[in-house]
Amino acid sequence: GVWSAVLGYLLLDVMEWRTFILVTSLPLFIPPIIMLHCYLQERSDDPETQEERDEIMPIPNDTEIIVPNYAARVIKIGMFGATCTFSGLMTILLVPSLIQMFKIREVGPNSDCSATVTHGTEFLLLGLVTSATVLGRMFIHFARKKMSFRKRQVLVALIKVGCFVLMALEENLVVAVATNFVIRLLFGVSVMDCGYILYDESYFGTAGFALGCSISVAAGKMGSLSGLALVAFAPPFYAMISAAVVSAMQIPVVFSMTEVHT
Repeated sequence: GVWSAVLGYLLLDVMEWRTFILVTSLPLFIPPIIMLHCYLQERSDDPETQEERDEIMPIPNDTEIIVPNYAARVIKIGMFGATCTFSGLMTILLVPSLIQMFKIREVGPNSDCSATVTHGTEFLLLGLVTSATVLGRMFIHFARKKMSFRKRQVLVALIKVGCFVLMALEENLVVAVATNFVIRLLFGVSVMDCGYILYDESYFGTAGFALGCSISVAAGKMGSLSGLALVAFAPPFYAMISAAVVSAMQIPVVFSMTEVHT
């Protein structure tokens, strides 16, 4: 998100939109894959080398872990991920929609469409908002030591509800950017919390670990898709109120997740 917004600020005035889409779609992960493929050492038959490698990568424990209420655990973490991504990723389209709405009100609905298009420094605002996710991901490492999961995520949900309500009531660009920044920061916190649970064998158990992770990740994707579709096809006011309601729904979901002890 930050990468695309900064490129939009720098390049959209000097290149056509087709070229811009091509640049932002460059698969930057390909060179690291090639480097790993070329420089990975093959398995050595030397006993000392193999012993050192086993110390670094110990043989996993094959003990099977079975957890009670498996289906309920999967449903709860799926609902938690869906509510988080619904409100967190919708800001990608919500910020440009709000900027466009403010412009239309300023210049009038019958003005030239070029006056209402998001461009220039407004892409930097979108990049600023999107970058807050990184801060949230870093903040969670300190917050986990000070506050339990349920207390932390209930507080996150309450702040998000307040941000969306404030955004709907105060139709101002500064308020919109500030509240979306906070929402994205909290999204980073929730995503990290969700990740810690998804990759915890003690939550899903070893037998249903892969299936539980797959269903939960799919639920999160559906939440993000729903949030983005709402912003794309509904007025911003309805999107903000809906996001506030979904964020409030996150509170009982978090309270029900008694299996999480972090």
